[in-house]
Amino acid sequence: MAKEFINPNWHVVFLHIPLGLFVLGMIIELLSFMYRRSTLRVAGRWMILLGALSAVPTALTGIYAFANVARMELPTGVDPDQPWHAIAEQTHLDPDQWEHLRQHTLAQALATGVSAVLVTLALGLSDGWRRKLYFPILLGLLFALAAMVYGGWHGGEMVYRHGTAVLRVEHQGATAEASRPKTTESAADEQAEIKRGVEYFVPPIQLHVLLAGLSVAFALAALGMSMRSIATHEAVDDRTRDLDEFGLDRLDRDPLIEAPAKRGPGDLDVARSLNPEAGVGPATGMRRLPMSRTWLLAFAIGAGAALAGVWMLAGNDEIRTWQPRNLWDMVAHSQRRLFHVLSGTTIVVVTLLLALVTRLSRRPKALLSLLSLVLLAAVALQVWLGVLLMFDTPGGPVSRFNRSGENTAPATSPATSPTQTIAAGA
Repeated sequence: MAKEFINPNWHVVFLHIPLGLFVLGMIIELLSFMYRRSTLRVAGRWMILLGALSAVPTALTGIYAFANVARMELPTGVDPDQPWHAIAEQTHLDPDQWEHLRQHTLAQALATGVSAVLVTLALGLSDGWRRKLYFPILLGLLFALAAMVYGGWHGGEMVYRHGTAVLRVEHQGATAEASRPKTTESAADEQAEIKRGVEYFVPPIQLHVLLAGLSVAFALAALGMSMRSIATHEAVDDRTRDLDEFGLDRLDRDPLIEAPAKRGPGDLDVARSLNPEAGVGPATGMRRLPMSRTWLLAFAIGAGAALAGVWMLAGNDEIRTWQPRNLWDMVAHSQRRLFHVLSGTTIVVVTLLLALVTRLSRRPKALLSLLSLVLLAAVALQVWLGVLLMFDTPGGPVSRFNRSGENTAPATSPATSPTQTIAAGA
């Protein structure tokens, strides 16, 4: 029996999206000297933007895929709910597979981080700074492209040459130990257990990871638009400037900005590409760019990720763990889970606050800057804690992986021991 509907995991579906979009978009941009005034360049920049941002959820599903493949390659009968050092020692992955996995993970993580930061920055800059930083940003994106292609090659080698996540994983299937109902759930068990019911088609932990990545991607897009609106708030309206004779002459020499009044819809400003009718001057910039709506989307998707996390902890194949007290005890007595929940809650709340601030405030610069710093710090912490929970165990320090010989069991409350939990639900 297959472990779940899409095997071995969802990463095999989503990895093609950023690769196709980002690579093609960069090719179009690099060849844009042949069609500088064409709307094809607009399409290319959309591809770069969407490819870089879609790499965020794809990378997070890749984190799950790495841990999932290692645990599915464990010998039959071995409990998958062990610290990462024990998994690495016992898995059947050979040295070549480990090397390809390591190189693929490092390269794609680097490509995702660099490209996402640069497109957010480019989206948020004023026209003047876009012109000044065009070549540094382009060089950074070329570096991200090279890292993405390099990581993709290692991914192809480990799958098609060594059969990673294709041959032995499908042959072994899910482990019986991980599939037994328990009074608590861990990411390790979720990676290896046989799914039943709706979880067979929509595994909760993979849904949680995907939605978390999508929330971050929408938040970065909203941050870029918010920065763009603030950066141009004091400037002269672009429409007026484009109609000015000297402005048109200047724009003709500009490699980044085209004049819509002269060339129709071929506006190459990415912010205006998001909404071709949007002005970015003091009269219309704050109103037209869809900042608050994008922040609201990030909030809604983040809330969905939180609900998927609750579903994972108290899935329908567990032993009556839906009671709020049991759920809280599962979180409160694991330092890693507790900080993961707190940072996730911070992300959800801050994105909602930013949606309100950019909607209601006419000059949100100070609040936007402060809340954005809090958001970025919470995202970084959330990703790190997610890595610990995905690869390691719920018990252990929040600053590092567990080491050999350490006690990895999270503290438990006497009021919610397994026996009492089962008795309470009976």
